[in-house]
Amino acid sequence: MAVSRLLLPFLLLAVAFGAYDGAGQPPISRRSFPEGFVFGTSSASYQYEGGVMEGGRGPSIWDTFTHQHPGIFAKVKNHPIWHFIKFDCGRQALKLKFDVVYGHNREPSLKPEDVRLMKDMGMDAYRFSISWTRILPNGSLSGGVNREGVRYYNHLIDELLLKGVQPFVTLFHWDSPQALEDKYGGFLSPNIINDYRDYAEVCFKEFGDRVKHWITFNEPGGFCSAGYASGVLAPGRCSPWEQSKCSAGDSGTEPYTVCHHQLLAHAETVRLYKEKYQAVQGGKIGISLVSLWFLPLSPSKSNNNAVRRALDFTFGWFMDPLVGGDYPLNMKGLAGNRLPRFTKEQSEMLKGAFDFIGLNYYTTYYAANLPPANGLNVSYNTDFRANLSGVRNGVPIGPQAASPWLYMYPRGFSELLLYIKENYGNPTIYITENGFDEANNMSLPLQEALKDDTRIVYHHGHLLALLSAIRDGANVKGYFAWSLLDNFEWVNGYTIRFGLNFVDYNDGLKRYPKNSAHWFKEVAAMLGRLLLQLLLLAAASDAYDGGAGQPPISRRSFPEGFIFGTASAAYQIKIADRSNGDVAVDSYHLYKEDVRIMKNMGMDAYRFSISWSRILPNGSLSGGVKREGVRYYNNLIDELLLRGRPCTLSSNLSIPPYDFIFLKIRNTHIEVHIYAGVQPFVTLFHWDTPQALEDKYGAFLSPNIINDYKDYAEVCFKEFGDRVKHWITFNEPWSFCTTGYASGMFAPGRCSQWEQGKCSAGDSGKEPYTVCHHQILAHAETVRLYKEKYQAAQKGNIGITLVSNWFVPFSRSKSNDDAARRAIDFMLGWFMDPLTRGDYPLSMRTIVGNRLPQFTKEQSELVKGAFDFIGLNYYTTNYADNLPPSNGLNVTYDTDARANLTGIRNGVPIGPQAASSWLFVYPQGFRELLLYVKENYGNPTVYITENGVDEVNNKSLTLKEALKDDTRIYYYRAHLLAMLSAIREGANVKGYFAWSLLDNFEWANGYTVRFGIYFVDFNDGYKRYPKKSAHWFKEFLKK
Repeated sequence: MAVSRLLLPFLLLAVAFGAYDGAGQPPISRRSFPEGFVFGTSSASYQYEGGVMEGGRGPSIWDTFTHQHPGIFAKVKNHPIWHFIKFDCGRQALKLKFDVVYGHNREPSLKPEDVRLMKDMGMDAYRFSISWTRILPNGSLSGGVNREGVRYYNHLIDELLLKGVQPFVTLFHWDSPQALEDKYGGFLSPNIINDYRDYAEVCFKEFGDRVKHWITFNEPGGFCSAGYASGVLAPGRCSPWEQSKCSAGDSGTEPYTVCHHQLLAHAETVRLYKEKYQAVQGGKIGISLVSLWFLPLSPSKSNNNAVRRALDFTFGWFMDPLVGGDYPLNMKGLAGNRLPRFTKEQSEMLKGAFDFIGLNYYTTYYAANLPPANGLNVSYNTDFRANLSGVRNGVPIGPQAASPWLYMYPRGFSELLLYIKENYGNPTIYITENGFDEANNMSLPLQEALKDDTRIVYHHGHLLALLSAIRDGANVKGYFAWSLLDNFEWVNGYTIRFGLNFVDYNDGLKRYPKNSAHWFKEVAAMLGRLLLQLLLLAAASDAYDGGAGQPPISRRSFPEGFIFGTASAAYQIKIADRSNGDVAVDSYHLYKEDVRIMKNMGMDAYRFSISWSRILPNGSLSGGVKREGVRYYNNLIDELLLRGRPCTLSSNLSIPPYDFIFLKIRNTHIEVHIYAGVQPFVTLFHWDTPQALEDKYGAFLSPNIINDYKDYAEVCFKEFGDRVKHWITFNEPWSFCTTGYASGMFAPGRCSQWEQGKCSAGDSGKEPYTVCHHQILAHAETVRLYKEKYQAAQKGNIGITLVSNWFVPFSRSKSNDDAARRAIDFMLGWFMDPLTRGDYPLSMRTIVGNRLPQFTKEQSELVKGAFDFIGLNYYTTNYADNLPPSNGLNVTYDTDARANLTGIRNGVPIGPQAASSWLFVYPQGFRELLLYVKENYGNPTVYITENGVDEVNNKSLTLKEALKDDTRIYYYRAHLLAMLSAIREGANVKGYFAWSLLDNFEWANGYTVRFGIYFVDFNDGYKRYPKKSAHWFKEFLKK
């Protein structure tokens, strides 16, 4: 059992001793969580907006329900504020408005003061839902798009972003269009799938340039069960014998039908977003599910089974199809033919149809086994054969809230998260709702009504439970409290209050912060801004500040979840020193020492490549799989993950979720010794094509290689994918194609005969494009294979690593500006344009003409969006000087871009030159490149997979002198600051890998240059020695 779970009862006990510690500070704070962790609040359109008759909005089923079924609101009707809301419930809502007039109508919205409330509390994000009928008043495109509604949400999103609050947008929060309910029964009909997808697409088109987190449905389980089984929520359908006495419905079939259609609508919408919008807009899409945790009423096998059935019928109902493609076995067995079936195509579409899961958790129940029903009066509510209760032997499971169903039980929160981790592949999770209510006691004076210490205890306890689960490995990325404001709480109307801020319904809906709002402000305080300013000031100083030996930039400058690592390649021959890579630096035999070095430095990850021919010696499955090669990589991966670095934290600091944790009890404190694993980032191809395939059909010159590459990749997924969570299909296809097939300087050494490489065969004007075309297609086919067959189960991500310089116009002129743009098109756009738009850049198509292969329509669709992340290698910047069109003779990739590239202008280098003649130190180019990728390619998730500088292998130096690499420290420090600047401007960079851990075999340069932060003595058994930069990195990486 992990230490965090052992500590949890003591941490929760501390909550009972007061919301604050003796110093007036919360004992848990934002600092307890990763800096990139998102804190926010949640809302829903029908509960917040009001203005149902304004701005062109059409009616929803909730408008009908609250007006036609007043009996359901009996306890609201008897409430003292009933005279105020009458039967208008949702119509009145909170009437949140901007004081802005559009035409003759005042549009509903959050008040600007509400966004200020969020910012004042330190919230990072705001989750709200869009009213379907405010966009499409009659629910479908045939009725037209309501531009007033679009304008309303545009203003809301812009207002949030202006204040630095991220919008998390829910597309459906229970308010189906009444027009579709009347037309074909709403979600009872499969017709709604297309109408929902059309509505979602309007939202993607109108708001997707700014919305980066989409939620398709909120709590489909709540909507289906309460709306179609018990009938207590809209549209109020149930069997006639249910307590709600519904006028129509079937509690035994309709809940399953409705949720079946919601699942299919979700999957179709996710597919639409991923195929058409995600690559360009750079967003993520998921679904919000709700679940209780369940405990057996008593220890017995039958009650344990009841717990599992309860989980299957609430959470598994949706997660099983989303992960495994079908409903839980329990549901299929108990609901029988009342449960719809997925076709094979639907099942495949559903599997993995999410980037994240939103989870709403409020409470825990006891579950007691019930015998099988008699087959009469069948209902979803009894199908799972479990009696659910918050009370056992007269004792509640925890303190009860105003709502009779809500009991405070934080431990259930952590147990649910760990259950999801263990049973559903540990998906990325955002807690999209969690909260506690009190009665709306109108007899209380305002100052008393603001004292909600019980809510503080609830949130405090649940945040501690959440932190415990994160430390045990649950992949939770954010937490949204329900709710920012008191609001219209569905069937409870305004009789209860969930808000962190009090709303005075009798005095202009004024807002007042409750004690919990002040508490959250402390928890979510925006710390570190002063530190960041100091770091920027420190950029002007030397590599170390004040001689104290501390780097002025450190891991703490980045989000705690940011990954730092080093990179390598499996094979690192015209070699400058006439050497080859047969031995390289012998990591094949010394990998354990190399892993120890990484962990001692504090590296989070190690990027290495697999040698294709070490797995498939002749390159294809027909030659068999080399088990010895598989065993080698298994050992390397296990060594990375299994063993770790020791470090000590005092007990009041947060403990990241490491592999092994040991406690030492001291007189005054607890020492926590952490052993952290290193994440493997695995590159499948780093330029070492099997010679057997080169001999057989010309390797990447032939499309035959696509299937052989895919087969090789699949062997790797099968053998290593249970532990490898980041796959890179190809490293620098640009380099491989240009130096291997245009200049002929790298393997396989092909080029036109008139090139300087004096190659024996090749065509520099065609082959580079052919080879890279096949690599792009091999990449896309492999990504499709991984996503369809392995990603849902293995929960990994897959991408490709590209290389690009930055380019600065040689002089200020349009022709040189155009040259710089062509240069980046022919280097980065060559790959990013197909990956985001489905075709090569216009400049390439125009200049290269029919020498550039074309994608079929199917290939274009396959390539678009075929990545979870982009690896980016950056080393240097060049000037770009325009060249006139060539004469059509001796055509080659190297001149197609019509740009003369150089690191020197008027005799002055663009930056300090390294040992390699092509490498100039120019950090600002790094920042500009990252922002260019952000602006032009939809801000994809990026990992910097290589960045580094080399020095000459000067054999005359003593070892002590050879270890002094201050230039490398300057290079890394300056580039890390440039990257940090880009991140602060919105570039979505998640990790950084230094090239390279060790001096190694540097391709055409052999062993004449050294890129390593560790010195390798090639003359003395490949012994490793840390250079000065290794010590610098170790300090930089300290937690």
